[in-house]
Amino acid sequence: MLRFDFHARHADAVSQQLRAAATVSERRLVNATYDWSQMHVVRRLVVKPYPPKRPNQRYKRTYRLQARWKSDPAQGGARIYNEQPYAGYVVGDGEGRGQAYMHVGRWWLARSEIEAERPKLRDALVREMDRQL
Repeated sequence: MLRFDFHARHADAVSQQLRAAATVSERRLVNATYDWSQMHVVRRLVVKPYPPKRPNQRYKRTYRLQARWKSDPAQGGARIYNEQPYAGYVVGDGEGRGQAYMHVGRWWLARSEIEAERPKLRDALVREMDRQL
């Protein structure tokens, strides 16, 4: 018969260190997420070009939509938003809906742009976890 015995030495000390690392890790992961939102997402959105003007277009573009992308730290990560009141009608809401009919197919969706940056978030979180461990 095969038998294994396992004896953990200093299990309490290891357990305490893991608890402390988990507390610090959560804060560092939130910070890494916020940094990603600033460095990759907001930077991408503020330079994203507008679609070409329509023939005989009469309104003058103000570029306020482009300039008003922001991100704030939030519980568990970051909140990415646009302060321009009409932004959702132009580039959609957080779920990729809400775009006004005249912008569908002409304007990009903010959600798609944010999703395109997600692999960089994964890489940043993995790097942060590697630093912790």
